[in-house]
Amino acid sequence: MSDLRFFMTHSDTEEFVSWLIAEFRSTFVPASHPTSAFPTLTTSAEISRYIAERRNPQRFFVLSDVWQLYPLSTSQVHHNDGTSAYYVDQRYGGPAFDFVLSRSASSEADVIIGGGFGDYASYYLRRGSPDSFPRPAGMAKAFRAAQNYMRRAGRRTVSAELGHAGGWALRGALAAHEAGAWLRLGDFHFHPTNTRSSPEG
Repeated sequence: MSDLRFFMTHSDTEEFVSWLIAEFRSTFVPASHPTSAFPTLTTSAEISRYIAERRNPQRFFVLSDVWQLYPLSTSQVHHNDGTSAYYVDQRYGGPAFDFVLSRSASSEADVIIGGGFGDYASYYLRRGSPDSFPRPAGMAKAFRAAQNYMRRAGRRTVSAELGHAGGWALRGALAAHEAGAWLRLGDFHFHPTNTRSSPEG
């Protein structure tokens, strides 16, 4: 799996989303929805409104004519509380980039939780199908462009506890960190390095 990790504020997210739309005419489908009629969001403003209306951390699947070959595959999931919802089947159909938004911890205003943007080397046509297909060339090119975007707009981070490399801190997250915010992913905290070295894919 090719995966970019990052720390973003809301403004960083808006800028990245706007860049994806401008560069690839990207559209965004939320990872889950109450019905099988998933909305397709096409502007940064629509995505911002969608995020503001929901409490849970948001995840989107990013589509574009540059790399999409098939419709997304979705499945209905029945929860233990008696409710149900539909979810995009990760790695089936599309293909689509998996975009997990970075966010502020709900109980800690001064903590930014890391997010991710990734894809796979191959995909399946639909759930239950053994038929797979390789990641389209346009998707590989878009991932490299996203790597370059992170390099230009951010700085690498390193784990405060273990010293291993972390994700990219974008401009807003860098400013928040300098003002005292923690950058956190799982149980580990990160701080920016002084370099803009090439991101890992």
